[in-house]
Amino acid sequence: QRPPSERGKRDKYRGVGRLRTPQRLFVSPSRMGISFCRGKQDDRDIRARVLMEIVSSERKYLGSLRSLEYSYKIPMERRRKKLGLKEEDVKAIFNNLIAIIDLHEIICRELESDLEKSPEILIKHSKFFLVYIEYSNAYMRSTEKLNDLRTNSRRFREFLQTQASAGAAASTSGNPGVVLDIASYLIMPIQRVPRYELLLRELKKHTPRNHPSQAKIEEALKSITTVAKQLNETRRAAEAALRLASLQEGLKSAPRGFELVRAGRTLRKEEMALLAPDPRSTGGDVKGEWID
Repeated sequence: QRPPSERGKRDKYRGVGRLRTPQRLFVSPSRMGISFCRGKQDDRDIRARVLMEIVSSERKYLGSLRSLEYSYKIPMERRRKKLGLKEEDVKAIFNNLIAIIDLHEIICRELESDLEKSPEILIKHSKFFLVYIEYSNAYMRSTEKLNDLRTNSRRFREFLQTQASAGAAASTSGNPGVVLDIASYLIMPIQRVPRYELLLRELKKHTPRNHPSQAKIEEALKSITTVAKQLNETRRAAEAALRLASLQEGLKSAPRGFELVRAGRTLRKEEMALLAPDPRSTGGDVKGEWID
């Protein structure tokens, strides 16, 4: 039974140090219609393998999210004061990770129960993929906060190194719970929706047009592609907003009250500009004009 929404308050941190991994699902190749005869694979074989890849990648992804939670998020929350962190720092790094984990626990369980219904399962849950838009919007700030803490806090650097080293030691001793660097985990949600899109395109490519699930595959692909486009747009907007803020901070001679960052203002293009001397000035001074 998964804990309630903000797990930082459960039991307090029940199960820390034990990575929970999803139960492995064994699917007989013969049941999936996979042939081991030599020669060129037919579409039926490839289609079966794509379906298996959808669920195996989902299982691996969920396991990685849990590793991020149990190896970094929970220990960081527990040692927050010793590490000199504020609550806002931890929230900025992980933002809505828990909501994403909760969503994919459901998806993984349903995929494992019926591989053939993978497109229908993704359609059903695609409306909840809006959690990725929130995560994507906050990802750049999360990365900046992480890099800032790495640079300015020796205790924080040592904490991250300790967590990663503990995972490496566990792996060496035969424990499958390998722990990656925190940045490698944090980027995974950014990559997940595009991964669904690629797998569904491959599934569609190797599914006969008269197959009963063809319509559902197309519907699932359409839903996931729409979400992927939204994610790209929001990510670009977030990156542009951060760049505007950076440019605002770098302005040293802007007129008083000048604000580069405003609601509704977006960065369309950025180029180097060379200001020529004003021919009307006697000293050949370089003059520029601020346009608001």
